[in-house]
Amino acid sequence: MHLPEVLLDDNDAVYDYYLRHQQNRWKALASYAVLARRFRPRVTFADGAKRQLKALVRSGRPVIFAINHLSTSDPYTIAATAWRSPLRSKIGRIRVLAKDELFLDPEQRRKVDMMGGIPVFRGKDHGIRAVNAAGQRMMDVCAQRLAAGDHLAIFPEGT
Repeated sequence: MHLPEVLLDDNDAVYDYYLRHQQNRWKALASYAVLARRFRPRVTFADGAKRQLKALVRSGRPVIFAINHLSTSDPYTIAATAWRSPLRSKIGRIRVLAKDELFLDPEQRRKVDMMGGIPVFRGKDHGIRAVNAAGQRMMDVCAQRLAAGDHLAIFPEGT
């Protein structure tokens, strides 16, 4: 499978690639474990929440996680938290929407791909009209990935 450059003008090839892309689950598990060791998040649950989360994970239904983030380290902290929660069994099966600029540097892209990244061409970066078709295609890819059993994490801007 050809690794396309993540460019808005080539979004069809980009989304064809990410429709089929499979992250290396063992590398993802190892990376999440390293992040958990580095960040050492304390994971607590409201009464009954852990039981409900375990039931949701066991159900096999795809889940969309919408997680607010204010800093560049938040996605890493979330990954570390997932390792220390009932979500551990889903690591390697969670797709993460990530702004396209994170795919430009080859080393950064390798990490984002390993974490299950799918590029997003944002209107604030490229112009709302310019990204319309790409946005529709990204939503189609996400829907197909969910239908295939993957989960989806979305990090809307908190600022």
